[in-house]
Amino acid sequence: MSTIHKLLPLAICASIALAACKAPSEPAAPATGAGTDAQVEAADVATEPSTEGVQGTYLQIEPLAMETCAKAQSVKVDWDLGTDFPGVTGVQVFVGADESSKLFSAGGAKGTTQTGNWVRAGTIFRLVNKKTGEEIERVVVGSKPC
Repeated sequence: MSTIHKLLPLAICASIALAACKAPSEPAAPATGAGTDAQVEAADVATEPSTEGVQGTYLQIEPLAMETCAKAQSVKVDWDLGTDFPGVTGVQVFVGADESSKLFSAGGAKGTTQTGNWVRAGTIFRLVNKKTGEEIERVVVGSKPC
């Protein structure tokens, strides 16, 4: 069997999957919980979202999973460090996977906020110690079939 015949089913599956993930013409700006009006970009979304999403111990996203064919949605973001981080008095919530991620919200060791309609399956939220910059936890919004 030739290499082309072996790769053809994979190429067809990839084409179908990409067609279901149609990007909007203009991404909407994240909520301005921390005074930022930066837009969510491709780097803020995981390239392969989990199928269900996994809630964090300290960072919770609701709803945690979205249909891949759905329009961007609003989610509730809750964080609570409890007594596990006694020296941490301030945290920041970033959207994105790395140092180029956008500040979404900031607050004390416990807080809640709501995003705008810009969250999609694969969006990454990171909870960070405001004083040290250390990442405490990250949650990726999962996906579910349409």
